[in-house]
Amino acid sequence: MKLGFFFSDIFRFAFASFLNKSLVFLILPILTHNLSPSSYGILELLIGISGIASIIILMQLESCLARNWINIDSNSRKSNFFSTLLGIVLIFGILLIFLIFFLKNYLATILFNSEIYGYLIFLIFISAYFLALANLPLMILRMERKIGKFLIADVSQSFVYLSLIILLLFENDISLKNVVYCILSSSVFTFCLALFFVKRYLRFIFDINILKPSLRFSLPLVPAVGIIWISNQVDNYALLYFFDTKIVGEFSIIMKFAAIVNVAVLIFRQAWLPYSYALARQPDRGIGQFKIVLKTYFIITLFGALGLIYFSPIILSFFAPSNYILEYSLVPVILLSSIVYGSASIVNIGTIISGKTEWNSYASLVGLIFNIIFTIILIPIFGVAGAAWGTLISSFIFMLVLLIRSNKLYNMNFSVTLIFTLSAIFLFSANATIYFIYE
Repeated sequence: MKLGFFFSDIFRFAFASFLNKSLVFLILPILTHNLSPSSYGILELLIGISGIASIIILMQLESCLARNWINIDSNSRKSNFFSTLLGIVLIFGILLIFLIFFLKNYLATILFNSEIYGYLIFLIFISAYFLALANLPLMILRMERKIGKFLIADVSQSFVYLSLIILLLFENDISLKNVVYCILSSSVFTFCLALFFVKRYLRFIFDINILKPSLRFSLPLVPAVGIIWISNQVDNYALLYFFDTKIVGEFSIIMKFAAIVNVAVLIFRQAWLPYSYALARQPDRGIGQFKIVLKTYFIITLFGALGLIYFSPIILSFFAPSNYILEYSLVPVILLSSIVYGSASIVNIGTIISGKTEWNSYASLVGLIFNIIFTIILIPIFGVAGAAWGTLISSFIFMLVLLIRSNKLYNMNFSVTLIFTLSAIFLFSANATIYFIYE
């Protein structure tokens, strides 16, 4: 694949992601102006539950599909491959839904000290089920570079979600339960639309010879992704333990601000995935281009984050009303954490080429351990800031383990010094900007 295709895809994915996430950002002020910080905190925790549920149900089979799709030489074989993967996710997810139905009140009592949220946990788990199913047809659209259809299917979730929220707003009926119903409805719609776009590959077939090697590749990735989820959510649950759902809701607003950078990272990763697989198959492993991409990634994203910080007063006042007390000093730390975490999709090329995907799990586990340790130590001392710094430290450790492994396996020569230097310059510049704006 030529480098020009990569940048072309970045621009097209950029449009899709910008449209998708801009709809999400329009939803946020509607929710914060109609839900208390405490209720919004509960909603964020429920959405977090949806994330881990989707990971478990999907079993990272979409990564297996991405890795093998371009090597399958006929539509018939592609149909068998896709239908088999979809079938196992469909069956496994239904079994888990039955299990959650009986455990929902128990989980609600553990998390929120009340059984009344058990029904919402059950609904959010069903939503996660349909999102997990949708990931497989969406991955096909990405791998075949059918960006138009991918855009429509991907944006449909946010569009339906926003439309339903606006309808509730006009009826003055925005509540936590109704918002969860909106999330569920949008997930179902997205799955149906994505499946419609790839219906030519859908068959009633289940090939055990496809399933075994697929699970052999994907299951070692599940702990890595699951650990990443825990690492991303540990702040919320630590704040819930040390404080309450109100603090969780307010901290989540800052995290949503960082999601603006996450959009840019997501755009890059969506375009980078098929290109990196093609690049890694070159005789020289594309080492030179990987190094250029890593350097360019950090320079562009860090400069973009600085610009974002400058406009943070306007953006944050739009996101949340005055009854949400926000810690603006956390913004640079959380933005840098998102950028460092996103770089792992470049530096993990060693594990992808070698097929030793368990190293993604090892790196995630090490990062998680440090995140938990620093979060537990720092939150009682520094409050909410301790959660932000724990996330940043764990993101660096996760990225460094993969970087060192790639350097060792294939002499990628990724520069640790460059990454730390750019990050230090960013933190100094960002904090100076914060001081200038708010002082």
